[in-house]
Amino acid sequence: MNMQSVKWERSYYESKYFVGLNVAAIDSAIDKHSNAANNILRILRHIFYFDEEFKRDIVDIEYVDATIPILKIHTVDGLEIDLSSCTEKFVSGLHNSFLIRGFAM
Repeated sequence: MNMQSVKWERSYYESKYFVGLNVAAIDSAIDKHSNAANNILRILRHIFYFDEEFKRDIVDIEYVDATIPILKIHTVDGLEIDLSSCTEKFVSGLHNSFLIRGFAM
């Protein structure tokens, strides 16, 4: 590595994009997304559990608190539904669904 590349790297990392980078702020933003997803699923679980129209069609509801939280729903008809919520711009759950579909075919 020559001196010019070292100088360029230093000036790049000292640029306005990296000055004041706060890792705690990034973690906080990630936590807000995951907390929102958790809250959405808990609200849905509450609605499905206590609403009379849903209650008669649902046998069991289970909230799975994981990296990607899931609401597992078992219906009277034998359907098993795994419901997840994504509050981020990149919809990874949708891509995972296409991946699973590809494996199933």
